[in-house]
Amino acid sequence: MENQTISITCKYRSGTYVTSKFNGQTASSTQGPEFAVRALAFKLLPDQKFTVVNTGKEYWEIHKSEEIKEQPKFQTIQFVDKGQDFLEWIVRDGIVIDCQPFQFTIWTGGSVQINDDQVFYKPKNKTGVFPLKPLIDTITTTHPDYVAGYEDGLINQENENASTSEQYQFGYRAAVYMAGKA
Repeated sequence: MENQTISITCKYRSGTYVTSKFNGQTASSTQGPEFAVRALAFKLLPDQKFTVVNTGKEYWEIHKSEEIKEQPKFQTIQFVDKGQDFLEWIVRDGIVIDCQPFQFTIWTGGSVQINDDQVFYKPKNKTGVFPLKPLIDTITTTHPDYVAGYEDGLINQENENASTSEQYQFGYRAAVYMAGKA
């Protein structure tokens, strides 16, 4: 893959968007053509940054960058229980991607800044940042099975060889849900 640009097509077939083959690889998604093209790009360029561009109705290009892709940073924030409806957030690169046990749809998609033991939150599609009253109990690295499930969910393709743990399933479902709401 010496070229910096990969040209492919993506067609709608029986409820699924399917990409043309490139280097023997193809991908599909029920979420839309961009998700199918991104899934193919993840297969072809697993450790590189890339962008996808729609150049015409069914025509797409994957532009690879020379930069090595930074791995996303996943954190689990657990809050002190003060009777609120949420006790845990999963944050990926500063964006809330999961909230437990309740209020998933309220908090996900917003951005987070953490200063010492205080969380500042900016809701998705809103201006202004505000501090949250619940204090942070712990901040840890997110469970690897959750991360694997989330990354597989981003391309809407469950990995048959992955762990079947509850954490994998939570991550997978959170990514698929977020992709449908984006």
